[in-house]
Amino acid sequence: MATAPTSFVDETTVIDYQKGDYARTVVICVDNSEVSARAVKWATDHVLRPDDLIVFLHCHPPYLLEQEALGLKENAKQILLSRANILPPEFSKVRAISLLNVSVGFRLFTKITEISPEFVVCGTRGEGPLSKALHGSVSDYLVHTCECSVIVPKPATAF
Repeated sequence: MATAPTSFVDETTVIDYQKGDYARTVVICVDNSEVSARAVKWATDHVLRPDDLIVFLHCHPPYLLEQEALGLKENAKQILLSRANILPPEFSKVRAISLLNVSVGFRLFTKITEISPEFVVCGTRGEGPLSKALHGSVSDYLVHTCECSVIVPKPATAF
């Protein structure tokens, strides 16, 4: 009797820095929003060091049709590359990983746990309590579940 596969490839490494000469590991969760770009810029200005290994994580929902797979994977790749390009040249120790899961927050959490960084940077849209209750908030989920510190820079509208 044939059995269903128990696992599938749900991550793709877009940029891979494999050398071991870095001081800290820092994860930055990104998407295609302006808030995400601002979080990367904030991190470079305030917490990142040139000798850090910076790991960009992006998670997208699974595709329904095989044709959608190529488009989503290419879109995720472009998001990761565009966020890595925000970094100044001295920040050259970079990994970028695209993840696939229905539960974005949970999948990011499991990968962050596997990486075991010193801290995580994650943008926020600045939603109110009602919107968070209805739609959930990835940054809020990570703040409450990750073992390491999670830094959530305030959105520009909060200032």
